[in-house]
Amino acid sequence: MPIRVEGLEKNYGRIWALRGVSLEVEEGYTHALVGPNGSGKTTLIKTILGLVRPTSGTVSVDGYPAGRREAKRLLSYVPEVPEVPGWLTVERLLDVVGRLEGLGPAERASEARRALELLGVSHLRARPVGGLSKGQRKRVLIAASLVGMEGKKYFLLDEPLTGLDPEAVETVRGLLAGLSREGKTLLVSSHILKELETIANRLIIIYRGILLYKGTLEDLAATVKAKPSIAVRTPDPALAARVLESHGYKPDIVTSAGLRVYLDDASEADKILDLLRSAGVKITAYQVTEGTLEDAYRMLVKRYLERGGGSA
Repeated sequence: MPIRVEGLEKNYGRIWALRGVSLEVEEGYTHALVGPNGSGKTTLIKTILGLVRPTSGTVSVDGYPAGRREAKRLLSYVPEVPEVPGWLTVERLLDVVGRLEGLGPAERASEARRALELLGVSHLRARPVGGLSKGQRKRVLIAASLVGMEGKKYFLLDEPLTGLDPEAVETVRGLLAGLSREGKTLLVSSHILKELETIANRLIIIYRGILLYKGTLEDLAATVKAKPSIAVRTPDPALAARVLESHGYKPDIVTSAGLRVYLDDASEADKILDLLRSAGVKITAYQVTEGTLEDAYRMLVKRYLERGGGSA
């Protein structure tokens, strides 16, 4: 049986973190839970864990209500912010986790050693957690989630790649891929789809507490056909945007360094460049790209907002 979420709503006073979310976290898949910061991802994960009580709706884990002991025993969790007593050494922390999982002394030591090696942090074994960098603490916390993992069925990781250096990101990606190959079910959150698209085979998109999409990455790309785009670097992006808007184009992203325009066809890129140059806009660089999965995600959000969605 999967993790099942039905009609889930959660509000904090006048602020709604989740609004009518219904979905299933299917067994044996890696689910990318994607949405901008503040979209409700952490609230959803904590509700599944039983750490947050919903305003309405239900959550069950293999048929057990969220928060019940039977449900908790199936779950492994890595929080976004590693909050651990700073005086604990890394070794002691993992030993405590092993005790909570009911492991004997020899098994606790063996599992801790294996987990630390997998995350490349064995050398931190004797260090107090409070003296570690944010990235080191995150890796140690992920290692702790692997202690007693044989009895776990679902792994819930909230922004596990945040704060990691590139080498550590690849280590964690490899670990998640390995868990997936072992048949574990993963729910991994991020505000950047590109971080997870190489390891996920299911996608859940939440925006302002609303479930916008649930399905495969391939279906999203097919359903929301991402358009090609041209990114233009210019010292005067505001002028460039006005020029393009006067000719019916709508720049989707405008920053201090330049802008991006989505096109119906890549052949329009030359027309865009000609319009800007003829208006005296200085172009320092440009790049034309085909539509990506990240573009499809942005277009899905844009369509939702254009329909008047997202109002509180």
